[in-house]
Amino acid sequence: MVWAFFLSLSLYFFSFPPFGFFPFAWIAPLPLLLVLKESSGKNRFSLWWLWGSLFFLASLHWLPGTMEVYGPTASWAAYSAYMALVLYLGLFWGVWGWWSYSLIERSVPSYIAFSFVLAFLELVRGRILTGFPWLLAAHSQCSFLPFIQGASIFGVYGVSFLLAWVWGILWEALAKGFRCGRLMPLLFPLCMLLWGYIRTEMPLPGGI
Repeated sequence: MVWAFFLSLSLYFFSFPPFGFFPFAWIAPLPLLLVLKESSGKNRFSLWWLWGSLFFLASLHWLPGTMEVYGPTASWAAYSAYMALVLYLGLFWGVWGWWSYSLIERSVPSYIAFSFVLAFLELVRGRILTGFPWLLAAHSQCSFLPFIQGASIFGVYGVSFLLAWVWGILWEALAKGFRCGRLMPLLFPLCMLLWGYIRTEMPLPGGI
């Protein structure tokens, strides 16, 4: 389990700028999702909360220093606020891991559970308590121009939705075996990706 935890965490962390290995995000949660398939709801929540907290801890490492310099904020206050924020943001991943599996256990398809729950929680995170819409799943794809064209239709949360949709399809195939029927929902993100490629090749208005 430890290797799966840190493999998922590393893949997801390095998919974001400044590293930008965006393909990593398409498979990042799968190792941990697979090993937690038989775990209890409490265990899933706790591990995903820790996972999310460590992701934000690493990704927002610059925040305390910025608060000290531009706040100006005392060092102890800056680091206390940083840790509180990291634990708060990690909660959303904890809820995602617990809630998604709860729906799957009630016979909701995994691609629907993962995608709807992630998009909803990111929307809440972007709005509640003035909002913190940074480091959304969609942001890992910022350099993959054809894929993020979907934001023009569905918004940034829709791009996260599509990414988690793929997680669900791959999880279903790996956890329950590859079957053509289980891969059919891939047509949705593939069609969006094809449309994105066409859109990026279209000439700009006025021939610029």
